[in-house]
Amino acid sequence: FGPNLYVREVTMPAGSVIIGKSHKAEHMCVMLQGRMLLINEDGSKTELVAPKTFVGTPGRKVAYIMEDTVFQNIFEEI
Repeated sequence: FGPNLYVREVTMPAGSVIIGKSHKAEHMCVMLQGRMLLINEDGSKTELVAPKTFVGTPGRKVAYIMEDTVFQNIFEEI
């Protein structure tokens, strides 16, 4: 926790399929390690390779973890 911020970190093993929570607002994402195939709500696919920092969009994502991955979400506390 920080001033009006909440940071969540997760470690995901290779070969896992992860179903994310449906987010209502944009938020920061930091991928510290690994590689994953992200399947978006519209069915499009995006490969993410660490290191990577980006803005996460609202909605639910599904990811296939291709390499052991360490990922952080950064949310603004409301």
